[in-house]
Amino acid sequence: PQDIFIMSISYGSYLLNKFLFVRNFQPTAVAMDGVCNPKFCRFSLYDYDFNAAGKRLLSLCDSDPECLSHFGGQTSTLVAQQLFDTLQHSYPCKGSVITSQSFLQVLLGRMLHNFTTQVLAPAVLRRLSRCN
Repeated sequence: PQDIFIMSISYGSYLLNKFLFVRNFQPTAVAMDGVCNPKFCRFSLYDYDFNAAGKRLLSLCDSDPECLSHFGGQTSTLVAQQLFDTLQHSYPCKGSVITSQSFLQVLLGRMLHNFTTQVLAPAVLRRLSRCN
């Protein structure tokens, strides 16, 4: 018999668990990471949850005097909101690759996925708000 290895994450882990329970199928090994029950994990809440995580991250910056000192008397949370509001109409920085709210949203969302890049989010927001 051939070895069969299955790995799943999030909602896929939930489905794999159901599949293995219902079917008489025994793979060689199964790795399920982050089992996500559909009652609690919905794609419709994905943006909302990322927004909450981003706000929590920026609140850490706002509570740190060193981080906060780089935002010219404003909070990083306020600077982020102002940047998103500005991008609703246009982006004032010539030559920037950030041209829309959705592009910035995707960029920051991807940064939040990775522990090593999420700490850079306040600095990226500061640079974008200053056009440098």
